[in-house]
Amino acid sequence: RDANGDALPNQSHEFRVTGISGTTLTITPQLPADFNVSYPSSSWPNNKSEIKIITTYPLSTSAAAGDVTVSLSTDPTSKINVGDVVAIEDERTAGDVQGTSSEPIRYEFARVKAVTTNSITFNAGLTRDYSTSYAARVRVVSFAKHSRIIGAQTLKYTGTPPSGTRYSAYEMRRALNCEITNVNQIVGNGETTFAGAAARMDMCYSCKIDRVNVAGNYNPVSGNEYGVYAKRATNCVIADGITERRRHGLVMSLCTRCTVRDWVSNGDLISGIDLHGTHNQHIVVDDIVGFEGDERASDATNAVLIRVGNSTHQAGDHNIVLRNVAGYGYADANGVINIRTPCSGVQLDNVVAFSGVDVVVLSETGTINGGDVAVGTITMRNCYGYAVDDDTTGAKFSRLQLGMVLGDGTEAGEHSVGASGAAIRPDLVTDKGKVVGQETSVTATTYDVQKADKHVSKISGSYDIRIHTLRLTAGNTTAQTVNLHNNADINDEIHVVVPDSKTASATIGLQTGATFNDGGTSWTVTAPKGGGVERVAIFICRQNVDGSSAVWEASGDLVPKSGYYSLAHPLVAAIGRIGTLSFNANTTLSTSDEGKLLEFTGTTAATLTLPSSWSGTRGVWPVLNKGSATLTIAGGTSGTTNVTAGEGATVIRADSSWIVLPAGTFAELT
Repeated sequence: RDANGDALPNQSHEFRVTGISGTTLTITPQLPADFNVSYPSSSWPNNKSEIKIITTYPLSTSAAAGDVTVSLSTDPTSKINVGDVVAIEDERTAGDVQGTSSEPIRYEFARVKAVTTNSITFNAGLTRDYSTSYAARVRVVSFAKHSRIIGAQTLKYTGTPPSGTRYSAYEMRRALNCEITNVNQIVGNGETTFAGAAARMDMCYSCKIDRVNVAGNYNPVSGNEYGVYAKRATNCVIADGITERRRHGLVMSLCTRCTVRDWVSNGDLISGIDLHGTHNQHIVVDDIVGFEGDERASDATNAVLIRVGNSTHQAGDHNIVLRNVAGYGYADANGVINIRTPCSGVQLDNVVAFSGVDVVVLSETGTINGGDVAVGTITMRNCYGYAVDDDTTGAKFSRLQLGMVLGDGTEAGEHSVGASGAAIRPDLVTDKGKVVGQETSVTATTYDVQKADKHVSKISGSYDIRIHTLRLTAGNTTAQTVNLHNNADINDEIHVVVPDSKTASATIGLQTGATFNDGGTSWTVTAPKGGGVERVAIFICRQNVDGSSAVWEASGDLVPKSGYYSLAHPLVAAIGRIGTLSFNANTTLSTSDEGKLLEFTGTTAATLTLPSSWSGTRGVWPVLNKGSATLTIAGGTSGTTNVTAGEGATVIRADSSWIVLPAGTFAELT
């Protein structure tokens, strides 16, 4: 009973067994209160404390992000019904990714759409992978439902702060469609708070915390107090808050598809909003205002308005939207928004940094699964102020080249492997509004293009980066093959360059699911003719309805190196820039003759045949009749063309047809 003689509800604590020795269990986390075998009295139905085993259903196969159905090793139909909300989790921790953090990184709630004897189907796809090697499972949760906590007018705490773990003034745990509202904790002189949060949600689905006003005293001991702490929350909302002088105004850890909106941070000691680096997924932060304070927590040198990622919990935060954010001050090295490795998929829209500071700073380095870690795939739109800077103390960081997309889609959070960190400063870029791209040297004899190769991004609405060039470099006499991928976006371009020094032909093929719009299965780019001329085959994705059946359109041209004239111009070809094909008898045009001047020197009539089957590129061939007899050009779309002695013509390959244009008399240049 409490101090007023009223009976207390039964205490409960949920934990994981980490060790068993006879009848003794070792558990984590530790007990939050005393559990006494002699309490309650014998008049109660149960005369002892007890342990209740929570119902779980192990996955029979690992589940991947995006899956809506999971396979189970035991029948769940006796405990789980359509419409229930269940937890999905495994035991992978941030320490399994990197470091020693024991924070879990795979957990979310989902509503059940269908149940069979060996599977469960959810109403939305999973946001994380779940591995059977880490005991992946579905868990039945007993929720508090449809409850509301309305806070006191002003919450004060004047006692001695309890030691040990963090405590919360208001808390909802294992809650469904619940709310905490009107949280007012204003700490003045002579009053104290304890380590923890004014309001906390843990293991909550479709819950809300709103109308928060939490301010600290002006003599903090350690700065460990939070305004709001959200952990393992799915489809929840935190809104309408003001925090002042908290260590973190709002902390989020392992949350899924949650929204934060209408939030003000007044001089919080480390961050106004902290996504804690423990695999938050699909978080939208909207309408945020922050004012830098003049003090810091005892263990921190920088204060930011929003931090994504954490140097302690290296699982990273992914698919985060930061929208309508204004930061005043924040002159420290981490700027208004600090994104730490290994986060990815961060979008910034309408972020304003006043006082001339950086909107975003990308910081820290490290390794995951043996590869370099970077901050990948950052999109910025409508940002004002100095846009992005890197952490110059991070040895692996360098300024990002336009067109580079960092991210390889690997397990452990879509991290970049083998790439440096990113920094884009639009105020320093001169290519605004231009189409730019990036070139990659291809050393493999067979190279399969990946979606990550395309380097496509739109930044601040000014950059359209959509061309990726693959330069074949395996060796002058080595044939190489490039296979185009099936998951390209419409208008993606792949340029395949065969250098002028190469004598072997190149083949452009298709990966499974991709097609050419003309029905073909491959293209051949013949070896170039030297003289500074490179062969470039251009392939543009024109259609991809389902995202895995890219339809490619092919075109090509002869491209001069720097300092050379274009060989597509008949006059340039006529003066022998890439050579001349002289013939005095019947001849059939071949792909090896591309770009050459065709010179007839015969004394008797002959025919130049244009083949109906053509595997080469489109092009232009000047023809000069320097002989004394008539040259007939056969195979043209409009029939045959006679070129008498002393006259010339132009042969054009356009689409799938041959066009012959009589050119009249000519005079050689001397």
